[in-house]
Amino acid sequence: LKNSSLVQDGIVRCFMADFKNWLEATEGAGAFPTEPDQFHTKMADFRQTPIGFYHVVNDRIGYIGSEFKYCSIYAVADGAFEPYEDMFPLWEKWDDLIKDFNNNSPTGMNKSYQTSFMWQFMIKEKALSRDAVKIALLTIAISA
Repeated sequence: LKNSSLVQDGIVRCFMADFKNWLEATEGAGAFPTEPDQFHTKMADFRQTPIGFYHVVNDRIGYIGSEFKYCSIYAVADGAFEPYEDMFPLWEKWDDLIKDFNNNSPTGMNKSYQTSFMWQFMIKEKALSRDAVKIALLTIAISA
C-alpha cells in the first residue's frame, strides 16, 4: 500500500508494522510472523506497550473482550479536496483496490471496506451543487 499511487507520499500507518518491530526487538530477528497459536498472547503483550496502546486508542486494533475483531489501516489519499469530477474516479480506484483485496483474501479476512472524510465531502459537494441549481431555477421561476 505504501508504494501505491493512491497514497500520498507513502503515508500509511498500520499496527502490524509496529507489532513486527516490537516482536523482533523483544524476541529477536525472525520472530515475525509469530506462530498462529501464539498470536493472541503476543498481541495482548504488545497492546500493553506505549506503541500498542497508541494503536488501541486510535481504533487501529479492535478487540471485543478477548477476541480480535477488526483492525484499521490509515493511509493518506492523494487528491484531497479536489472537485467531485476528480474525486469520484479516485474513490473508484480505492474501491477497486479493496474489492481486489477482499477477492484475494481468505474467509474471515475478506470483509474490508474503505472510508474517508474526503468521500463524505465529495457527496456533500455533489448534493449542494445539484440543490444550488434547483434553487436558482426556482428563484428564476418565482421572479418571472
